[in-house]
Amino acid sequence: MTITLNGEETGAEQAGTAAPKSEVATIDRRFVGLIKADRAEIRSAAVGAVLAQKDVSIDRAGLRAIVAGGSIRMSQGAAGTILAGGATSIRQGGAGTIFSLGPTQIEQGGAGTLIAGSATVGKGGVVLLAVTPRLEVEEGGRVFGGPVAAVAAAIGVAIGFALGALVLRQRRS
Repeated sequence: MTITLNGEETGAEQAGTAAPKSEVATIDRRFVGLIKADRAEIRSAAVGAVLAQKDVSIDRAGLRAIVAGGSIRMSQGAAGTILAGGATSIRQGGAGTIFSLGPTQIEQGGAGTLIAGSATVGKGGVVLLAVTPRLEVEEGGRVFGGPVAAVAAAIGVAIGFALGALVLRQRRS
């Protein structure tokens, strides 16, 4: 069980709450509350949040939130929310919500909501709602709602609010 910051192993007293800011944080088989680094490599760990200026790599780990200025690569992992400035790649893993400025690829994994510059859902990939200008669904991949469904849902919500306001106005009169 190790935490390595800038190539130096740190003590367990820093593992429970937050790792100090570093260039490269490598977390292996630990529970960590917060990681702040230029780059983060997380293996077989549970992490509350990752704030990385550049890339994040996740192998067999669970994270609540990831914010990365660069790309995110996840293999056999899970995350609640992913915010990426670069490409996002998920293989055998999943995320609740993904916001990615770069291309996103999901294979043998899933996402609840996907908002990306472009997205590819490969074999075994499942996305509940994808909002992207370029969506490619390969054989064996599934997307339940695309951009048209998102617009339809927004219109439905707007109509619901308008009808609710009319009913409320009628009751007050």
